[in-house]
Amino acid sequence: MQKKTPAQKSKTIYIGNLHYKIDEKNLRGIFGKYGKVKWVKLVKEPKSDKSQGIAFVEMFNSNDAERAIKKLDGSLLDGRTIKVSEAAEKKSFIPPIKITPPKEKKIIPRKKLIPGSGLKELFKNTKKK
Repeated sequence: MQKKTPAQKSKTIYIGNLHYKIDEKNLRGIFGKYGKVKWVKLVKEPKSDKSQGIAFVEMFNSNDAERAIKKLDGSLLDGRTIKVSEAAEKKSFIPPIKITPPKEKKIIPRKKLIPGSGLKELFKNTKKK
């Protein structure tokens, strides 16, 4: 009878300082040497589709990911020294909402209009004769 080993968690890896010409297929091949790659995401500028020199790779096995990080961090890739580390968890920040009661509306009574105090009367008195 074989012992069941606990399922390995996948791990996401951050890769920085990449050459802008590298593509996801190349990254999959590089990290695939260390284990099975779940997905690769190359960060690109929205309008130009040009690489920003940053990528994320998720590997099925966390041990394989750790090995890839140790081997590839600080190595040269396309003439650039790349930074490879475990990706930080994305935490969304939701600021607390301050609820204030609505201000009471003050009712201001309308003043009674005095005949001859309107704009027509004002302009009538300023017309040149």
